[in-house]
Amino acid sequence: MATREIDELEYEQLKRYGVLAERLNKHPQARSMLQNAIALAMPDEAGPEIRIRQELDERFAKIEERLNAEAEARAKEREEALAKSNKQKLEKQWRDGREFARNAGYTDEGLEKLEEFMEREGIANHKHAIAAFERENPPPPQVMTGGQRFGWFDQNDKANDAALKALWEGDEETFLSHAIQAALAEVRGR
Repeated sequence: MATREIDELEYEQLKRYGVLAERLNKHPQARSMLQNAIALAMPDEAGPEIRIRQELDERFAKIEERLNAEAEARAKEREEALAKSNKQKLEKQWRDGREFARNAGYTDEGLEKLEEFMEREGIANHKHAIAAFERENPPPPQVMTGGQRFGWFDQNDKANDAALKALWEGDEETFLSHAIQAALAEVRGR
């Protein structure tokens, strides 16, 4: 190795570089940056530490990537299970609501109109929808049958008694004359 003479200024500069290198090597983060700078500027002079660090960083990155992928998959599975559970709950509520409506007397046609109303108004519960639907669309009044009913064996009036007596005795002519008179009187409103 050849020796050469250096002046005092160059010596002070080399001493400062030595102190700087020593301090950089003592600080973990600075040492990593220094080694990266050396690997960038003089790849042949870079030590094995930088290659080891790069390999470890790559491995940790792969492990972190796998862990993130697994965490995302688990989160997605939980969301899907929750969505499936909510869907099943809503479907059961819908079936129970339809059953409630059928028990309340709704036919297929009426149930279809009720559910159209529910969709239009944004009501999810059949029980609540029935109340609102019937307020807007009241059911038709029940048909009342005629005021008087015909009873062969009613014993209210004497004419009816005579007609029935004639019928029991086999006298059809007398029975028919009484029955016709009674029917005409009922039609005429007497």
